[in-house]
Amino acid sequence: STVSGGYLAEWLRLDATFSPYYLDENLTIISGTTLSLLPYSSLSVKANTGISVNGVLEATSATISGNDWNGITLAENGLVDLTNGQLMGGSLTSGPSSSQASIDGMILSNAPLFVSGSGVLDITDSLLHQSDNCIFGNGGQVTISHSTIQSCNQAGALLTQSIISFSNVTLGSGNEQGLHLRGA
Repeated sequence: STVSGGYLAEWLRLDATFSPYYLDENLTIISGTTLSLLPYSSLSVKANTGISVNGVLEATSATISGNDWNGITLAENGLVDLTNGQLMGGSLTSGPSSSQASIDGMILSNAPLFVSGSGVLDITDSLLHQSDNCIFGNGGQVTISHSTIQSCNQAGALLTQSIISFSNVTLGSGNEQGLHLRGA
């Protein structure tokens, strides 16, 4: 099945029955609109294509993946809620405007997280690995608990002037630098 690019103006639910889904053009989820990936669904995103979130993107026990895709970018008041699934091959960016990404029970493979300005990243019970910098921040707020950061070619987390809270975080092997903090 194909998900149409452009502007999503009404709630769209992707279920496992017609999965996998393919996104071949940039998609903007407008304010007041939700894209829901239901359990066991899969969304494959074409290279050089991305998802902009002004509304809500939620995925439970689902996979969002692609090769060299532009990732997920949160705009003003955008909300991303990813639970018990996988994000692969594209970044997730929260900020500089007020936005929030909640990541719980996820595996992020080659999916770096970026935060800046008023952006918020809340990460729980997740595995972040196989990125240059698994988390990169210039401002913003980062809360991580009960998670593992490993195989990040440069730094597990490179954070500058970010508000941070780390609890029960394991820095596994393969990180050239564990945490690189400046004014955080």
